Formats: sequence, C-alpha cells, structure tokens
Amino acid sequence: MLKTELVNVGTSRAIVRETARSEETDGHYGDAADDYAMLSDKDAAFAALEKASPNRSGVFIIKSDPKLDSIRSDPRYADLLRRIELPQYWEWAFYVAENENLF
Repeated sequence: MLKTELVNVGTSRAIVRETARSEETDGHYGDAADDYAMLSDKDAAFAALEKASPNRSGVFIIKSDPKLDSIRSDPRYADLLRRIELPQYWEWAFYVAENENLF
C-alpha cells in the first residue's frame, strides 16, 4: 500500500508519522517533509524542509512534488522558495526528466 493510501486509513497515520521521524533521524528531510505534508502537519513539514534547505538536500523538486500540495498556500512556502534560491537548471533538469518523451 502506498503512503498516500496509508494516510487515509486512521490507524496507519501513526505508521506514516513514525516513518517520517525515522527519515528525519536518517537525514532524509525532504522525504520526511513529504510524509508530514500528507498528514497535514504543516509545522512539521516546514521544520523538515528548513533542515533540508541549507544544503538543498531533498528540496530540489519542491516546486513539482505533488505530496507538498497541501502546504503551498501557506506563506512559509513562498518564503522558503525565496530563501533557498534553487538554481534554474535544477528545475529544467527535472522538467525534462519528467517529460522525457518531449524530445
């Protein structure tokens, strides 16, 4: 079962939360942020993204990751995007990778 499906099952929310905590412990802050966002825990999602942002670890697809849709309307999201200043070539590289059949 996918994590997004687990979130919709009441007792499985605890499993996703524990997975997020484990990912944070292992330094996988982008993955943890995805999980927290799926759980609608915006504060924890932003805390994980803040930990990832100094070296951009796990945040290079922040603009296109559908798991982060639930936090995009939060003013902290726009502030984070402004502060991490993703190089444009990263966005282009992931656009091409996601749409490789264009060429």
